[in-house]
Amino acid sequence: MSKRHAKRLWEAFEKLYPEYKGKLAQIIVSDNSRAQKLLEDFEKEDWPRIAISVDMLDTGVDIPEVCNLVFAKPVFSKIKFLQMIGRGTRHENVCKKKHLLPDGKKAFFLIFDYWNNFEFFKMKPEGREVTQSEAVTGRIFRTRLEKFDYYFEKKDYTNANKVKVQIDRDVRKLPLESISVREHARDIERAISPRLFDNAAIDPMEFYKSKITPLMRFQTDVNYNVAYFTLKVEQLAVAILKGKQKDIDRLKIDVAEYLEYLPVQLDRVKPKVDLIEKFQSRSWKPTLADTDTLLSEIAPLMKFKRSEPIPPIELDIDDVMQQRKIIEYGDPEEPKQEYVAVYRKKVEEKIKLLAENDPTIKKIINDELLTEKDLKKLEETLFRPELFVTEEVLQKVYSQHKGTLVQFIKKILGMYEFPNAEQIIDEEFKTFIVENGQKFTADQITFIRTVKTQF
Repeated sequence: MSKRHAKRLWEAFEKLYPEYKGKLAQIIVSDNSRAQKLLEDFEKEDWPRIAISVDMLDTGVDIPEVCNLVFAKPVFSKIKFLQMIGRGTRHENVCKKKHLLPDGKKAFFLIFDYWNNFEFFKMKPEGREVTQSEAVTGRIFRTRLEKFDYYFEKKDYTNANKVKVQIDRDVRKLPLESISVREHARDIERAISPRLFDNAAIDPMEFYKSKITPLMRFQTDVNYNVAYFTLKVEQLAVAILKGKQKDIDRLKIDVAEYLEYLPVQLDRVKPKVDLIEKFQSRSWKPTLADTDTLLSEIAPLMKFKRSEPIPPIELDIDDVMQQRKIIEYGDPEEPKQEYVAVYRKKVEEKIKLLAENDPTIKKIINDELLTEKDLKKLEETLFRPELFVTEEVLQKVYSQHKGTLVQFIKKILGMYEFPNAEQIIDEEFKTFIVENGQKFTADQITFIRTVKTQF
C-alpha cells in the first residue's frame, strides 16, 4: 500500500529467513536509484526471489517465471486488477529459468489475495487443490534413506554407517535460524542423536521419512545442476543394489547425458576427462564403486554444466561418422528419452494423422487466421503423454531455435521450409548493409561482402 508497508514486509522476510543474508527479498520502487538494476536481477538472476513493490510491478512487467502473486493492497480499478493477474499468466514454454519453477514446470500460478479483491469485483475463480511438490534435495535424502535401509536389512553395518554419515550431513545442513526449520528443531536434534535407533517407541525410517524429508526443501545454497546429477547417481546406486537392470540401463544414459554438458576444456574439468569418457562409454557396466566416484569426483563439477552440449569440432577429412542424438521430453524431473530420428518420425506420423480431423490443423492447412483459443487447444492436443510435443522440443528436434509451433506443423505437412544457413546469413548481411550503408564507403561495403563469403 505504501513504501512504509513495503519496508515492514521486507523486514519480516529478513527476520524470518536470516540464512539468505539479505538476498531473498528486495523492495523495488520507482524513486530508488537501483530500481532498474533490482528489477533486472529479479528477471534474469536467481536472486532476489521475492520482489516487493508499490505500484511499479502491477502492469507492464513481463517475467514468465513468476508463479506466485501477492495482492497486499486493495484495488479499485477492475482493469488494473486484471492487469495485475496477468503478471502470472505467462506459459512455461517461454520460461528460461526452468529450475525456479515447481518441479521444473508451470502448470498453474497462485494468487494470495489478502484484501478480498476478487470478492470486491464479484469474481469467483475456480481453483484446484495443489499438493506440495518434493524438492530435489528431499528426493536425494529419500534415496539415501533407501540405500541405508537396504544395507541395514542385509546387516551390512559398515556400508550402512557410511550412508548414515551422509544422512547426518544432510540434516546438519538445515538452517536452524530459519523460522521454517526452527520449529522442527527438536525433530532435527533427535534425527542426529545416536540414541534414535535405540528408542523402541520410534521407527527410525518412518521418522526420517515423515519428519525430516519434508524439511530438506529448506536447504540453502543448493546448486541445482549438482543436485539433479547427485539424485541420478544415488538412484543408480539403489538400482545396482537391488539388481534392477532396466533402471540401471535408463540411469546410465541419464548420467552420460549430463556429462555431455560439461565443458571439458575448463581447467577444473580437464583432469577428469578420462573418467568422463569412461562413464559415457556404451561398454560401461556401472558398479557401486563407480557411483562413489561419480559423487566425489564428478558431481562437484556440475556447477560448470552448460545449458547446451558442447558442439563437436568438425574436421574436413574423408571419414564420415553419424551420431545418433537423444532427445528428452515430458516431465523435467523424470524425462522420457528417445533417439531424435525416431521421435521425429513419431511426431510427423502423429501430425499427419491429426490433419485429417483436427480443426486447428485444418485451419493451418487452409491458411486461416488462428485465435489464441485455437493455439491453446493445439498445444493441449499435442502435449499428450505418448509424445509430450511442445514448441521447445520441436525446436531441438529440427535444430530451429526460432521456429514456431505453426511453422513446424506446416513443415511436416510440406507447406513450409525453414531457410538454410546460407539464406539466413545472406539476409542478415543484406539487412545490415541497408540499415547502415550510408555510414560506409564503397570499399568498406566490399569488405563486408567479403566477410559474408567466409561465413
